[in-house]
Amino acid sequence: MSTFAKRDISRTGAPVAKEPARRHLPLFHGLEPAFLNRLLLMVSVVVLILALLTLAWALTMLLYVRWFSQQAALDRAVRRGLSRNEFHLDYQPVFYTKTRKCIGLEAVLRWENVTYGLRGESWYTGKLAAPRSTAKLVEFVLSAAERELHSIAHGRKLYLMVNLWASCLANRECLRIVKARMKSFTSSHVVFVIRADDVPGQLESLAQLRQEKIRVALSGVRTTTSLNTSLLPTDFEFVKVDREVMGLDEPERARTLREIASIGRQLDIAVVADGVEGIGQYRAVEDARIELAQGFFLGKAVPAPQLAALFARLGW
Repeated sequence: MSTFAKRDISRTGAPVAKEPARRHLPLFHGLEPAFLNRLLLMVSVVVLILALLTLAWALTMLLYVRWFSQQAALDRAVRRGLSRNEFHLDYQPVFYTKTRKCIGLEAVLRWENVTYGLRGESWYTGKLAAPRSTAKLVEFVLSAAERELHSIAHGRKLYLMVNLWASCLANRECLRIVKARMKSFTSSHVVFVIRADDVPGQLESLAQLRQEKIRVALSGVRTTTSLNTSLLPTDFEFVKVDREVMGLDEPERARTLREIASIGRQLDIAVVADGVEGIGQYRAVEDARIELAQGFFLGKAVPAPQLAALFARLGW
């Protein structure tokens, strides 16, 4: 008996019956065509509903971002504020540390808005993302400064420091306004001040400003790491020590000021100490041999109508 025959015999000697091969039937075998049509229709309806829900969710998120997000609300508030004359400029005098002679002003943007304005210029300009609103705000600052300083300059030219925010550096229209305004700005030597934290992502914009012979300076310097060789090609007019440094403990404050002043001398860049609010801070600035300073101790920020009295008091 062959091997294959032996496999078909059970232990009792009786042949083992082979099971017939199973047939693979279609999934919907035996279902009525009408039922299949209804099933396919239901599946199509479910897919359509899911697609509509996805589209509705996307439109809802778009509507939220456009109208109800914090940035959208801020954008509308800025546009309303400009139309209602809620913005104005104050001017913070900047002095030589040794002689206390005023050599310039910093334009400080004020906003009479309880929700946003009280938080300060750096807060709401850092949150502002709408290109049109940013451009309009910069246009307001430059036009107001030109108008207000021209009326009282009487041939005197001061350095005017204007903060240039990251949202403006990333905005072509804003940069166009800056370039156009500087061609007609005659009342002051304008220096646009850029925070150190914003520099790495805006080197191309800074290069464009320098090509147009527009002066730029660096602010928000807290440590010497902000002053490295990568900043040298930018050709800054000066660097400004962040006002937070003045709030450090006395030994830490003195050490930080000395280090920043030393780097400034090595790079041949003037250093401005911001936030000098008391005699102790002023002496620390003097000890560090920092040339320029600003703060309430030396002179508080004043609106344009008070500049004439300020100039008279300073003997200009």
